[in-house]
Amino acid sequence: MTNLLAWLETLPENVLRSRLRLRIYQACAFFFDGQNTECVNILEESKKAIQELPSSLENNSMREELSRLIEIVYALMNGLALSLQGKLDQSSQIILQAKHLAEEVGNIFLLAHAYEGLALNLYNQGQLWSAASTSRQLIELAEGAFGRLVRVSPCRSPRQDTSYRRIYVWIKTNWRKCTVSCQSF
Repeated sequence: MTNLLAWLETLPENVLRSRLRLRIYQACAFFFDGQNTECVNILEESKKAIQELPSSLENNSMREELSRLIEIVYALMNGLALSLQGKLDQSSQIILQAKHLAEEVGNIFLLAHAYEGLALNLYNQGQLWSAASTSRQLIELAEGAFGRLVRVSPCRSPRQDTSYRRIYVWIKTNWRKCTVSCQSF
């Protein structure tokens, strides 16, 4: 995310504001970088700009698509907030809605983050088999979209890694151990 944010900062402000999809991805980058205030500001600004688009077949289609992207980002934000409050069931419901919306619009980036959030919630609820299965779906999604995944140095356990985004790497690396452990519960 840091590289994406650094790249976006090099673009002139008028370029970002005139390309709403890029602006929404900038908001996503801020969110995944932990800069929620900046994310919300951009999303609200984008919502307003979307509504101000003149009516045309192309703009109406873009308005619907971008509005759904914003809805997904807000759902992921709310799901994460509930997760941090320990409300894992509610969090999972909201993230699951975000996952379905991301599938509908075909946005692999947001879909992957929904899978990650669900896997983390399941892991924190002690549902290791379901967490592993969800993580496996994420890995298959990534491999299908991008080919073979780049190897990342594994951490010893997801709890030792502050980034919930690495849970799928840990489970992929420890898939056999996790399968055996989950079956013994």
